[in-house]
Amino acid sequence: MRHKQLVLNIGSNIISVMIGLFISFYITPFIVLSIGKEAYSFVPISNNFTSYMAILTIVLTSMTSRFVTLKIHKNDMEATNDYYSTSFFTNLAIAALVSVICIILLIYLDKLINIPSAVLLDVRLLFGIMFLTFVINVSTTTFSVAAFSMNRLDVSSIISIFGSIARMTVIFVAFRFFKAKVFYIGLSVLVVILIQGSMNYFIGKKIMPALRISYK
Repeated sequence: MRHKQLVLNIGSNIISVMIGLFISFYITPFIVLSIGKEAYSFVPISNNFTSYMAILTIVLTSMTSRFVTLKIHKNDMEATNDYYSTSFFTNLAIAALVSVICIILLIYLDKLINIPSAVLLDVRLLFGIMFLTFVINVSTTTFSVAAFSMNRLDVSSIISIFGSIARMTVIFVAFRFFKAKVFYIGLSVLVVILIQGSMNYFIGKKIMPALRISYK
């Protein structure tokens, strides 16, 4: 059974990575052609802002996953829920703090980055959506702990596949039927995070119903 689950985890992860790479290679030239190199140059910058801030979240989630897994295998559900709840509320506190920082950055964005006036509103919307995406991701990342702790990494891979398909769909529809705007990229990432956060929550409740968030 363990060997079968290991093969399933590895196989689903490889498929998820391959689909993600394929979609990225397909989408990027399409986006650059639609909005131009100048506007697209702000996309990696917006990703870098959120990536640097996400490092702390990754560390906290990894630590939570480790302790939750250890307590689950010891059948200590009280301690398991303590770690799980602490992680959730800690991430909420981080999200609240980061929200304030993001609002300040957004207000003074044109002072921090040289943005052509023609695309200023578009780029500001891109950064605003990316900041919102980061805040939502921080708030919901704890829900992914259940799949890791129950050795169901195949579930996480399936969720990633759904996210990649959703991202491609949003970008294709937005650029195909509406005037090309760079903030559509941020919108596609926001949709992915909402889908992944929701799926992690509901699937986590199904595979590990004893895992609960307690206000105490």
